Order: sequence, then C-alpha cells, then structure tokens
Amino acid sequence: MRNTVFHRPAMFQAFDALKGFRQMLAACEETTVEPYKMTEERIEELNMKVPQIVAGKLLKVIYCKDGKYIEVEGMVTKIDFSSETLQIVKTRIDLKTLVSVEAEYFYDTYDY
Repeated sequence: MRNTVFHRPAMFQAFDALKGFRQMLAACEETTVEPYKMTEERIEELNMKVPQIVAGKLLKVIYCKDGKYIEVEGMVTKIDFSSETLQIVKTRIDLKTLVSVEAEYFYDTYDY
C-alpha cells in the first residue's frame, strides 16, 4: 500500500518516549518561595516598577498562584497593560498577582 498525502502526517507524529517528563520539567522551572505580606510600601514600590517593565529585558518576579508564591526569572517576551498580563518566556502572569519585581534597569523615583 502506498503512502498517500493523507497518510503521510501520521508517520511523522511526535513520539514522547518519556511520558510525564515535560510536565515534571515545567514543575521544576517554578521555584516556590516563602509567603509575602503585602504592605503599603510594597504596593507603592510595585506601582512604581511595573510601568518600567520592557519587553526583551531580563526580569525576576514573584507572584501568587493557587495560594503559592512562585519566583520566575527570564526574558520578558510580552507586556500588555490593557489586559494586565506579563509573559516571561512562556509563563503568562496576571499583573494583579505580582508581589515582587526586580530588574537591573529599574530606576528609583527617590534617586532624583
């Protein structure tokens, strides 16, 4: 029987030799940290830093997800203030869940 154009894609389907390995790697990429207490100072600091986030720059954030505080570090691939989302590599984060934001390029408004 000849392989027709319709049967050909089935021959090249991805094969996952290690079932569950990709999920395990994804879980390892997220680092859980100690809970943060949000104070007025922290909220003010976030309000100052979040507008300074730029796509293509390295960023380290801590955000709350399902009651856990997760630290992610990587390159910002997308920032959308209208939908209030931030994407670091493939991790999409709601800006409302941010607890801490760190980057070398941030400036402090109190410095001038």
